[in-house]
Amino acid sequence: MRKHIHISNALLRLTSVLLAALFLFGCAAEGGNRAETEASIDTAEILESKHDREPGYAAAFKTHMLLAGQSSVHMENRIYDETLLRSSAKTVFNDLNAAEDAVGEKPGTVTVYIVGKTLDDRPEAVGSKVFCTAEDISGGSYRAALLGAAYGLPTEWQQVGLSGYVFDEEGGADLKGYYENGDHALTASCSALYLYPVIADEETVLYARETARALAAFVIEKDGFSAFCETSDTAPVLPAWAESAGLSVSPALPEKSAEAAKLKVGTEKNYLCVLTLDDITIYATKDGWGRDPDTLYTFICDYFAGMDLVMGQIRAEAPAAYETAVAELKKPVRITLTDPMTTASYADDQKNEIHLSKPGVIWHETMHLVFDEPRSSDRFGWLNEGIAEHFTYATATLYASIDYISGGFDAYLDFFEDVSSKEANDDDMVFHQSVMNLYEKFRSPDAVEYDDQTAYFRAYGISSLLLYGVIERSQVRRMYDYSVAAKRDMSAGKKENDGNALSYPEAEVMYEYLAAVY
Repeated sequence: MRKHIHISNALLRLTSVLLAALFLFGCAAEGGNRAETEASIDTAEILESKHDREPGYAAAFKTHMLLAGQSSVHMENRIYDETLLRSSAKTVFNDLNAAEDAVGEKPGTVTVYIVGKTLDDRPEAVGSKVFCTAEDISGGSYRAALLGAAYGLPTEWQQVGLSGYVFDEEGGADLKGYYENGDHALTASCSALYLYPVIADEETVLYARETARALAAFVIEKDGFSAFCETSDTAPVLPAWAESAGLSVSPALPEKSAEAAKLKVGTEKNYLCVLTLDDITIYATKDGWGRDPDTLYTFICDYFAGMDLVMGQIRAEAPAAYETAVAELKKPVRITLTDPMTTASYADDQKNEIHLSKPGVIWHETMHLVFDEPRSSDRFGWLNEGIAEHFTYATATLYASIDYISGGFDAYLDFFEDVSSKEANDDDMVFHQSVMNLYEKFRSPDAVEYDDQTAYFRAYGISSLLLYGVIERSQVRRMYDYSVAAKRDMSAGKKENDGNALSYPEAEVMYEYLAAVY
């Protein structure tokens, strides 16, 4: 009986608190005295509550909580202090009111959790919830997360920009002088990569945050607060803002900057940073190639733009496989950016992860996750590579350019010129002439001499296939022998049975032939 009475009393207390809060909030909404609501926080009953594990914040803990207007503030039990909880709740209440006064729109209901330590050592908005420390609240660094949760702002730049606008957090940064340096143009994207000192330096963070504040003010004052809430991508507003401010900011951010705007940056032990974007998680290692924000930002934009081209090619050439490819791309994938000096790029479709030693092969490795590849024998390795190569070569040539795999036709010519006078033999000359003849046949009439990478790639692959077994392995061919996991002549006994024995160019043109005939 006592247990039921205890529950009933708790419910009555909670009901009375809620009714009082609703009454006070109703008065404030109708022009009542906010000071009365703020004062009530000093006497409001503090209740016991808890936070359960959830996808956005996988930690369970018990709390003490009280209402601050229409929102609630929880403090983790292990750090609970009544005075600190009440003062923090007042700050939350006043900050939300300041936002409403500044933008003319009432914020939504927010739940603030005050914890001893946040996951990434900075405040975080997860839906309508905020996770922060008491110091974050008293120092104001939680405000971006608070406004993001209160107004449903999806990107970091909107949260940071609105906080700067509402609370006049102008840092005194000289934007005009900063953007006169064209190397800083990508900072104007205000991606999360530039806003937090996880990977960006202090100067970059300062100017990115000031840019976000200035952009927010520009959009709100020009088009209204609703338009600002819908502007997740900075690219469309940059030209007009730059012109109004007299800045020389390049308005041409990379394609797919809208996707990159959704990026979240975090930290994890043993990694430089961890990036999350939709179903993709990117781990940048401390010794890997992705160690600066510009490189990572461009890589992410290019990846999404390139995948649009790849998927368009699949849809046009293999429509029966298109829906399967779309479904596979919706699965969570992990990409680890590794050290190019010690690790080769490869995909593990069992774990749905990619280890990437250079950015230019990301689309190729993604194809290994997209297609259900033959597995019954290593013999099929060349076919897997040929399929991946075929559907990504045009994209990689466009976005990765001369860096892609071999260095392209110019590298071939440089190598041949270097060895022809010293090491070239008759077979070198036969092979080289075959490549040159085919290249001239395949080269686009619009291409400048020696820059049609696709024509070279096909010419090399066909020459290798036609002349295999006819000539000895030449010096020129040798430089490409190490571009496949299992090499051409690792051992004489395995040579004929090794399914990966075809180089990438050979595998790609062999796939073209099989697809055309069968």
